[in-house]
Amino acid sequence: MLSSHTLSRLHSVRLLIALALLTLTSCAKPVQLEQAPTGESPPSEVRESYLIPPEIPATLLDYLFRKIPSESEMVSITVTDHSTDSWTLEITCEELPNRSIVERRRFLLIDGMWIER
Repeated sequence: MLSSHTLSRLHSVRLLIALALLTLTSCAKPVQLEQAPTGESPPSEVRESYLIPPEIPATLLDYLFRKIPSESEMVSITVTDHSTDSWTLEITCEELPNRSIVERRRFLLIDGMWIER
C-alpha cells in the first residue's frame, strides 16, 4: 500500500500531466497582428470582430492600435461619419480598475498617413 505522501505526489503529477495535455490540445493557432515584412497590413479576416466595423480601413486600425495607451483596452469602435479620407469614430476604452472612456475622434488621411484632428 502506498503512503499518503506518495499518493499526493502521484495525484499532483497526474494533475500536471492533465493540465499540460489540456493546454496543448486546446491551443488555437496563433494570429500575428503585426505588420508583415512587406509593410502591408494583415488580411482583413484577422481583424473581423463585432466590436470593430469591417468598413474601417486596416491602415486606420493600425494607427489606432499604436495610439492606444498600454494601460487602456479598446472595447468598441463605432463609425459616426466617414468618407474616403475622413473618419469620425466613437471609441470606447476601459482602464483598470473600473474606468470607461468614450471619445469621439476624427481622423484624416493626408499623403498616405493618418492624422487626428
